[in-house]
Amino acid sequence: MSSSLTLAALALASRPPRAVQHVSRRASALAACAVPDPSRRSGLCVIDSHNLAYRMQFAMPELTSRQGEPAQALLGFCNKLVQLRDVFPGYRMLAVFDEGAPARRVEMLPEYKETRAPMPPALRSQMGHIREAAECLGVPTISRFGVEADDLIACAVALARSEGAAAVSIVTSDKDLLQLVSGDSGGDAGALDATNVTVFDDRKKVLLDAAAVQAKHGVRPDQLVDLLALVGDASDNVPGVPGVGQKTAAKLLGEHGTLDAVLAAAPSMKKSKRRDALIAHAEQARLARQLVQLDASVGGVDPEELRGALPAPPAELPHLRDFLQHHGFTQLERRLFKAREAIERAQRKRGSPRPAT
Repeated sequence: MSSSLTLAALALASRPPRAVQHVSRRASALAACAVPDPSRRSGLCVIDSHNLAYRMQFAMPELTSRQGEPAQALLGFCNKLVQLRDVFPGYRMLAVFDEGAPARRVEMLPEYKETRAPMPPALRSQMGHIREAAECLGVPTISRFGVEADDLIACAVALARSEGAAAVSIVTSDKDLLQLVSGDSGGDAGALDATNVTVFDDRKKVLLDAAAVQAKHGVRPDQLVDLLALVGDASDNVPGVPGVGQKTAAKLLGEHGTLDAVLAAAPSMKKSKRRDALIAHAEQARLARQLVQLDASVGGVDPEELRGALPAPPAELPHLRDFLQHHGFTQLERRLFKAREAIERAQRKRGSPRPAT
């Protein structure tokens, strides 16, 4: 069985401990703390909101709201947040957004992300509504002008760990955030970090742990930054060392441990194009490392957001129904408020007062 945790493992984690025996030894240790008992230490689900919104824009069929505005990303985002509330019961939630250009990295490399296409106007017009949707669904939102969401997520993870959270799961398809994964120690459950950090792939519905990162990229999560520094990151226009691909980078890091050690060893390597490239582009690799390394010290995350109340049931959220009706999301409204309406009908039959709105 894969070392990543499926939703089946998530379900097992909420049952008595004996049920966890159906997943692998490593997955069992992680599953046990992936969905903690809310009566004890709580978990945190952090949503990479722009990443999710982009994916929903292109995954959903074209849709317009009652106002005639594009709405497919908005509806997809709402549906995903509802799903995530079910996947992570007992977790506090936080939606993190980008705002403005990534000032610090652009200062280091003016060409940073220069090759990316601008956000489609149809998606840009929905971003304000998407942030409002998160708030209406009881999910606090944060952003900071000029600071990338990835750095804010790193900050939130660091705060959650300092607060003693049982687990943190980051909802994203961005490989850069895999560097935050922790919690695996070669299958030794007794050596797991106090806070287990995973990445949740909402498309495949699996939690990616440290062993999954190792299996996919050939390095531990704490080596991923050095791997990307050697390989580069085309999606962010970050140059690496020419001629060094992922397999070669993983092999070098397996032999030497760190980027610095690889670069220090380069002059003594057997003469080859790869050796020459490592020597000639050493500073470029060091710059790339600075660019891909997430900065947990940026601030902008209020610790109180991580200590707040757990999300209320959808039917108890004061602004959600009006929001869904405004945008014409009738099916989602019915699904979320069906149980409440059944209670109201039963109470009307008995002549009981209706529940407060």
